[in-house]
Amino acid sequence: MELSAPEQRLLEFSREQFGEHLSQFLLAGLGEENLGPRGRFVITYAGGGDSLLERQVEVITYEPADGSSYLPRGRHPLVLLALLRLLMDGGRGSLNALRYEQAEVLSLLGWEGTEEARGEVDEAVARYFKLTYKWKMNKSELAASGLSFYTADEAMMSEYTSMYTEAEKSTHLIFNEHFIKQLLGRSLFGIDWNKVRSVSHQSLSRK
Repeated sequence: MELSAPEQRLLEFSREQFGEHLSQFLLAGLGEENLGPRGRFVITYAGGGDSLLERQVEVITYEPADGSSYLPRGRHPLVLLALLRLLMDGGRGSLNALRYEQAEVLSLLGWEGTEEARGEVDEAVARYFKLTYKWKMNKSELAASGLSFYTADEAMMSEYTSMYTEAEKSTHLIFNEHFIKQLLGRSLFGIDWNKVRSVSHQSLSRK
């Protein structure tokens, strides 16, 4: 997928802010059109000594009755990077709350303000809002922690509302504060992402 200069700058922002492997995670689905209803990340990272550990993260979302996928795809990951770029703007005064106008997002993306582009921004937000990430500790982590079982469900976003005026549409978006803190600390899903060696992503059929 060929990216414009503004889109490339968003990728550079992501790599600088979150690192290469977390950027791979955030860009999952970029340029894809045919995805299954669910997804899975397999994250390999360094454990103690020379050992490698693996974290599997299931991605659950709304599943339309017709069997189509509601996972983010195409250019949706670029919209997410633009939203995170706005959120990281220190002048906005909140770690996880973002109020923006579509024109701000389109400007960062370098997209024209067409009805199609505006619809794509809205659709991206709707899709990321419905994502749930499910993961659990592996056996070696459980043993090290003295636990018999550990599982977690996490979401990227918790609330969004849209408001219209004659001139523009604005959106108030609340990210999950814990998720954003972990993302900024490169410790998402209980992993030190500075130790990650590879990230793979696949879409899955309905179970």
